[in-house]
Amino acid sequence: MTFLNETHDPKHQSWVASANAAGTDFPIQNLPFAVFRRKGASEVFRGGVAIGDQILDLAAVAQSGVLKGEAAAAAQAGAQDKLNALMALGTSAWSALRLALSRALREGSADQTALQACLVPQAEAEYELAVQQTQQQARSVWLALQTGPARLLALQAAWKASTARLDATRLGRQVGDRTTLDLLQAENDAAQAELVWLRAQTDLLQTRLQLDALTGQLSVTSLQAINAQLAP
Repeated sequence: MTFLNETHDPKHQSWVASANAAGTDFPIQNLPFAVFRRKGASEVFRGGVAIGDQILDLAAVAQSGVLKGEAAAAAQAGAQDKLNALMALGTSAWSALRLALSRALREGSADQTALQACLVPQAEAEYELAVQQTQQQARSVWLALQTGPARLLALQAAWKASTARLDATRLGRQVGDRTTLDLLQAENDAAQAELVWLRAQTDLLQTRLQLDALTGQLSVTSLQAINAQLAP
């Protein structure tokens, strides 16, 4: 059997035990790049490589001096807050870095002790893309909150207008100017307008909770405040 190169050899095992577990997404044969940082930390994002349930911190690897030559230059490029510099180096640099990391992460590697200090548990990390998506969601929710009150006023005005039309239709029915069908239609319109207004109020409250959750401010107090507003 032939392989793309030695890094894909299924016989390889890693000294990172979780990379050898059945069903893992990141065995030593699959070393994907990502941009990450520790959760809740003020540290900058930097490049890393997934291995088992860990991330190999490329900034720490670059500082360790384990890698040499083209692989070392690629690791230094990958240690930045974007992978653009690494990608700009081309396939030769990517391949050199992948090969060097594969060899350093294999069972029996002399670099195990040095690289163990460069590992960050994936459970303790957050990824740049996920953070950006959360920020975008928070912005969208915040914008919805800004326009929500005006929409509520418009829907409330529409409901009041439909209620006024219903009252007028009832009077018209009494004097014979409106039919029973007209009255039923006016009652339906008023009920629908009220339902839309009430749903919009509930949606706005849920949006506030969503923003609290996205910004890490969701608490028992905020839930109690929403429950109080929803109480009949």
